[in-house]
Amino acid sequence: MNEGVYTKILNKVTSALTGKDASDEPFDLEKLEQESKKEEPPDHMVKSVHVVSEKDVETIEEELKKRNILILDISGLEKRPATLKRVLDKVREFVVSNDGDLARLDETRLLVAPRKVRIIKKQYKKKKQQ
Repeated sequence: MNEGVYTKILNKVTSALTGKDASDEPFDLEKLEQESKKEEPPDHMVKSVHVVSEKDVETIEEELKKRNILILDISGLEKRPATLKRVLDKVREFVVSNDGDLARLDETRLLVAPRKVRIIKKQYKKKKQQ
């Protein structure tokens, strides 16, 4: 793809986000970020939480109450399986009792959604390269 195509795509995205015709203006990322901050706050935020102890469950619960979507990094508990099990049991119990959702991303990360947010857990097959 040539540079002209990228410029056209950036102009379309900028126009969509700002409501202004951006085809004649050079792309200014800082200006775009400032304009986006003026908008109303988002309904949800995606946050990462590095879980290292049972105390982190309180943080997870508070973030879910704020309706934030969380990516939990549980690698800090790999060498403490009993603590890991207790943390996961508490998180699962809270999520289920508050109509949220939980999914494993890989061996050390979980995706946790607040109430009324569902995670599609269907595995999609990758297309083979020809």
